Amino acid sequence: MRTRTLMFGLAIALAVPACQVQGTARVHSGAAVVYQEPPQPQVERVNERTGFLWVRGHWDWQNGQWSWIGGHWEKERSGSQWREGRWERRGSAWHWVPGEWTGGGAVIVGVGGGGGGSVTTDYPTEEPPVPQREEQPYRPGQVWIGGRWEWRAGKWAWSTGRWEAERPNQAWTPGRWERQGSRWVWVEGTWGAGTVTVTTGGGTVTVDTDYPDAEPPAPQAERPGVKRNHVWVSGRWEWKGRKWMWSPGRWEPLRGKQTWVDGKWEKQGARWVWVEGSWR
Repeated sequence: MRTRTLMFGLAIALAVPACQVQGTARVHSGAAVVYQEPPQPQVERVNERTGFLWVRGHWDWQNGQWSWIGGHWEKERSGSQWREGRWERRGSAWHWVPGEWTGGGAVIVGVGGGGGGSVTTDYPTEEPPVPQREEQPYRPGQVWIGGRWEWRAGKWAWSTGRWEAERPNQAWTPGRWERQGSRWVWVEGTWGAGTVTVTTGGGTVTVDTDYPDAEPPAPQAERPGVKRNHVWVSGRWEWKGRKWMWSPGRWEPLRGKQTWVDGKWEKQGARWVWVEGSWR
């Protein structure tokens, strides 16, 4: 069934090249809304394949449990970018946002909708520089949207951040540059439920709208060992449903000469806020 659906979408695209056509690739056959957090993605090791893009595997909810669906190769599309699908938390539920091809005005392959975002067909193939540091004083009722590097006329140009009004019970998740095959693609930041990102004198922090007023427990002991060309990002306590829950650490690939600095919980007034870790 999955193959027939995909071929149908591509057939339409070939017949009507000037239109955007929506089809289905690797149908997400399980539930689109789940009330249990998905596990950490499995590690998939693949070698680069010229002219193809690796679409990473993901967890699917099938028959009342999580089931891993392995990744696959997709042929690159000139002037188009692949935006990975993802599980997105909205309140107490996890929603599946399908992956899709964007840009170029060619074929969009996905299921249902997709997250917001913007890309450019003049995409960069070199890693973006380290973000510039922006020191901003705290503004009540405002959220600082950090600046970012943009790819303009074949070179990196810095675009400064801006203030936006807070949105009740919503959080700002910053955008990021993601490597997809031989290119770098910008994934736009989004507003969503659950936490609020604010800027204080000490930097940008993420605050749960149902924030903790009790000190987090001592971190759990983790003995990950050694993994070549990777760095261990330590686990942390998260505030969920008015109680502390442990989120285990994970391995991240090294980034050139950059160093990973772990995040930490900081007390600010009567609340505890999480300061995200970062590459420096």
